[in-house]
Amino acid sequence: MITQDTLQAFRTDYKKYVSHLNTEVYKNNSAVERNLIHTDKVIENILILANSLELSESEKYTAEALALFHDIGRFWILLQDQQKIQNMDHAEASIEYLKSNSTFNSLDEQSKMVITEVILNHHAAEISKKDNPVSLFFSRLLRDADKLDIWRLTADSLADRTKKSNLAIEYGLVEKPTLTTSFCQNIIEGGLPKKEDVATFNDYLVFQMSWVFDLNFRKSFQLLNKMQYMRHIYEALPKHDMIFEIYRMIKIHIENQIL
Repeated sequence: MITQDTLQAFRTDYKKYVSHLNTEVYKNNSAVERNLIHTDKVIENILILANSLELSESEKYTAEALALFHDIGRFWILLQDQQKIQNMDHAEASIEYLKSNSTFNSLDEQSKMVITEVILNHHAAEISKKDNPVSLFFSRLLRDADKLDIWRLTADSLADRTKKSNLAIEYGLVEKPTLTTSFCQNIIEGGLPKKEDVATFNDYLVFQMSWVFDLNFRKSFQLLNKMQYMRHIYEALPKHDMIFEIYRMIKIHIENQIL
């Protein structure tokens, strides 16, 4: 799929594009800094997963390229005329950026299709079952790498009151010690909650905990267990019977996946 030379070209393209964010307008934007770090961490995670699966060099190059550009749409949106792109999904925006990228356009049609499908899948509620097996595999890989770093970010924010409040404000969520009972009950009954049902910041934390049931690789569970992200999130939530039950289910699930 992707060669070492192509990956190096992609790295150069990425650095050149995000250099626009070093201007006075964006340099104090905490969201920009956070997303730049997030990209680096997702690359780190996806290569750890790739190595654990003993992927070929070409597959590792492809994995890194996917991680490199999976959130480029967040930056693309910032650098556009805001009136034209209100409420645009950042994964779709990432594809809009790639359409203008000469390295991407030099790829064969199969490779372009895989990259497009995987990036569109990376934060969708569910992976499209219509995609080809190669896209499905890399979608699972990227989704795991992405989740692992979002959990890191959340755990870090919960440890700092200011960061926690800023995160709640950024997501437009009410930071009150309340939970949506039906939201929690859905998880306990084996369902996966929908993001649109999130009403409070605590709901969002529970929503993130439920992502455990969408992880795909043993190494992902090992990394999650090592970093204890679920414990950090659990300890930030109100002590409620439903929360305790969800946490118990999650711990059992993690243990079963790393045995």
